[in-house]
Amino acid sequence: MAYQIYFENGQVFTVTGFSLLGRNPDLRIMKTAQLFILDDPTKTVSKTHLALAVNNLGQLVIEDIDSTNGTFVTSVGRPQEQQIFNGQPQVISPSDIVRVGDVLFRIRQI
Repeated sequence: MAYQIYFENGQVFTVTGFSLLGRNPDLRIMKTAQLFILDDPTKTVSKTHLALAVNNLGQLVIEDIDSTNGTFVTSVGRPQEQQIFNGQPQVISPSDIVRVGDVLFRIRQI
């Protein structure tokens, strides 16, 4: 099971295992992680901002890594953003919109 994440700036990444996303993700968090380097000229995305993984049920799970500007999810039927905190992984679905800093992305299962 894999997911593609689509950013509003046109970047696309494919998540197949444990991954780290940020402006300059740090492999010291998990030596075997996929690293996704996000272009963010405004620097609202932390160097290592977000962890992503596909769980044993085939769902995409995200977790904020103590980022400066936070990670937020907007779900269908829920008008307010929900903040994602470190230590509180959240399953996201293709209908969700995720915001890291000021950058938005959506996912698609492939």
